[in-house]
Amino acid sequence: MSPKEERWRYGYHAFGQGVLMARRLVEAGVKLVTVYWHRERKTIDSSWDTHLLNFTELKHRLLPSADRPISALLEDLQASGMLDETLVIWNSEFGRTPKINKNAGRDHWGPCNSVVMAGGGVPGGQVFGATDEQAAYPTSEKVTQDDIAATIYHLLGLEAETRVRDRLNRPHAIALGEPIHKLLGGHCRVEPTRDPTPRIHVTSIGPFETMLKENGNRFLCLEPGNADNETHWAIKGLAQPSTGKTGRSLGDAAATWPTRASSGTTSTTPTC
Repeated sequence: MSPKEERWRYGYHAFGQGVLMARRLVEAGVKLVTVYWHRERKTIDSSWDTHLLNFTELKHRLLPSADRPISALLEDLQASGMLDETLVIWNSEFGRTPKINKNAGRDHWGPCNSVVMAGGGVPGGQVFGATDEQAAYPTSEKVTQDDIAATIYHLLGLEAETRVRDRLNRPHAIALGEPIHKLLGGHCRVEPTRDPTPRIHVTSIGPFETMLKENGNRFLCLEPGNADNETHWAIKGLAQPSTGKTGRSLGDAAATWPTRASSGTTSTTPTC
């Protein structure tokens, strides 16, 4: 197939050519590729935000323009043997209202939406979950966006209990949900409900009210001595910076970050 024929196969518009470019990037070893829908006046002057003429736009422009490159992508990944190790996800941030508005459109709807997943260890040929007759609310296999995120991480080899740390060295779970083991054919191990990421409770710190008053009710800094154990955490007034660290109250000069240090200037990391 010539390069021109290949480009026509994916669709001669921004989304189609973007999907083709995504395939080539994956073939070149790029680990994460995102393709956004792009509205073009010369080709597809439409978007998925169908507040107006929902059904006409879907039938004549949106779905044909999406089906062509996505099907070509899956066919090519399958033919090259890369589909099993490449996770393809087609999704949006919300669904559309079950009620049709006065402009024959559908507005924003949060309680229910769809996600398409292929390759990467996801068994094909299945429709997971169901909705009521109006496609308004799920009626079976209810999952959350957190569960979808945990499923994606699981397929990438990262379990949901994996922690990442912020600039204060505080641990955060990469996902708050659980992998959808039924979607994966039961191959995902079912974890018991985990305790949430450690959180500080000011009521458990005796000097809190006194410290707050001593510092004129100004903002306080949290210092995680041992970031994994909240019993070792401490709260300090911003007027009492730790050795080697700086903090500031509202309206004070900003603390100096390491990347902003000028030549000959000692840089310190703020506590909050």
